[in-house]
Amino acid sequence: ADVLAATDAVAAALEIVDSRVADWKITLLDTVADNASSGAVVLGPEVTPLEAGLGFAVDWGKPFQGKAVLERQRAEGLTRRLVLFDVAGHPLILHDEPILEGGRVVGATTSGARGARTGLTLALGLIAVAPGETLAGTGERRFEVDVAGRLYPARALARPPFDPKGERMRA
Repeated sequence: ADVLAATDAVAAALEIVDSRVADWKITLLDTVADNASSGAVVLGPEVTPLEAGLGFAVDWGKPFQGKAVLERQRAEGLTRRLVLFDVAGHPLILHDEPILEGGRVVGATTSGARGARTGLTLALGLIAVAPGETLAGTGERRFEVDVAGRLYPARALARPPFDPKGERMRA
């Protein structure tokens, strides 16, 4: 009862952590340097599972709080999507950097880092999309990320970059 009385609100939060490395034959330093074991997706009250591309994980057959809102979002189509970007020029991405398309702000980064092994600067960003727009369609759009007043070209990726055969890791 004391906990309920002291609680203003409750929001679901989810961090997805996974690894692309089989059998863990690397050091912790390798893992951290390459972001190899972090999906870095955190959901809360501001990003829905559908916007984050996690609709497959929703059990639509069960009742849950917010189900009606998600069902409406699914029926009407997304207006925002969490997208992984490859940002050229290797700027330091933290969060909340504006994402532009044609000189107009269409979203903001939520996180970012440079993978020492991939050589890419990757950022997650929440951007506006047209209802029914596919991830492939988003990938055809031209984006820039504004970091400290400088614009960096950013390419929306359909899939996370990784090395399934471990060729880069063993090079």
